[in-house]
Amino acid sequence: MTALGIGTIAFSLYSVLSKAHGYQWLYLASLTVLTGAFTVKIPGIDSKISIAGTFIFTNLIFLALPPEP
Repeated sequence: MTALGIGTIAFSLYSVLSKAHGYQWLYLASLTVLTGAFTVKIPGIDSKISIAGTFIFTNLIFLALPPEP
């Protein structure tokens, strides 16, 4: 499992660095890591959500692979 995880991370870094994303991905990834510890309590329910989810979805939308033709 560890080897698969390391391989996935290596492939992901290669993919991001080889594309023309510039440093946009680094800013969004940094915001995701920095806000991972912050949570927001939802009023009326006994639940909290992480602010990092916003940046995770932003990363997925902006940096996703384009559809194959």
